[in-house]
Amino acid sequence: MAKLKKTLEMTDQRQPSEFDWRTMRKFFSQLCDYYRLYFVILVILGAVGLLAYAAIKPVYTAVAIIGPPNPSPMSSLLSGLTGGDGSTSGIARRLLGGQTGAGAANDPFQEYLQLLQSNRLATALVEKDNLLPKIFPDEWDATNNRWRPPGVLHNLLGAAKRLLHRPVKDHADSDDLKTYLENHFGVSEVTTRRSSVFSAGSAYMIVAFSFTSPQEAEAILNTILHRADEIIREEQARDVLARISFLQAELPSVTQTEQREALITTLSGQEEMKMMIKADQRYASTLVDTPHASPTPTSPMSPGRMLIGILFLSAFVWGTLVGLETRSKIVRSAISRFRSQREKNIPIATADAMRYEEQRTGLADNT
Repeated sequence: MAKLKKTLEMTDQRQPSEFDWRTMRKFFSQLCDYYRLYFVILVILGAVGLLAYAAIKPVYTAVAIIGPPNPSPMSSLLSGLTGGDGSTSGIARRLLGGQTGAGAANDPFQEYLQLLQSNRLATALVEKDNLLPKIFPDEWDATNNRWRPPGVLHNLLGAAKRLLHRPVKDHADSDDLKTYLENHFGVSEVTTRRSSVFSAGSAYMIVAFSFTSPQEAEAILNTILHRADEIIREEQARDVLARISFLQAELPSVTQTEQREALITTLSGQEEMKMMIKADQRYASTLVDTPHASPTPTSPMSPGRMLIGILFLSAFVWGTLVGLETRSKIVRSAISRFRSQREKNIPIATADAMRYEEQRTGLADNT
């Protein structure tokens, strides 16, 4: 007993570095004994990963670069209208909502950026571009050109939703499209390096849209950008036509020369603005780089990254099982068949006795 007590005291006085070194050396020795287990785990996880990789639908991302119109169709006219005498500039400011330059609050490009992520755009894409069948093809019957009828599960869930006073929809609508765009459509600023090339510090933006086909991703992104521009163009054209009608109606009743000249100048500017709105290919933005989707999918990850992940995951599982080998009889009995030939024919009890003897010998050496 005295000798055992002395041995335990000597064990407690050992340096942590020596203990860690012995533990790590023993662990690596166990890993070498079970090297076959690693390849078994690698094959299993590799097969599972390959099946999952093949089952996942690839996702492709179309990217485009947009910027403010240069020169802005509003700023050039406003600078001319508001730069004259007091009567002309006052009338122009009142008719144009107080806008005095390209940096005004209702600048077309800023409105364009806000519109790209709005419910109004989603509704227009549904009503004018019929985008829902493309976004939700699984719910659309292309043969009969109609939505597929809801199934039994949908009807049961619909009954439960009605009890909870929740909306029930038989097919996708503009709200579903808005939710889809929130998850698959994004707008971000151009990085500093690219800003120096494209915009020299101006407000150029990157827009991206993800879809299951590169061609469809490009087409849908182009549709989104075009529809947003058309909404602002139509709104501006409607306002300009209303201003022209108002000025034409007011002009005959104005008798003072200065006011008449001011109205004529403002009317001329509105006619020019009407021409620009109809003639410009894009009104509220400039398409610096057209939508383009790489043929390489952005999701799932590349096969090389997947292989690296499987290798690390296999090593983690391998190390965990080997670490539990001395603590769990279930794990020990399950992986014992994968031990190397050096210990394959040694019974488990004998192997445990040998490990105990090695530990005891190590403690004796330290004394």
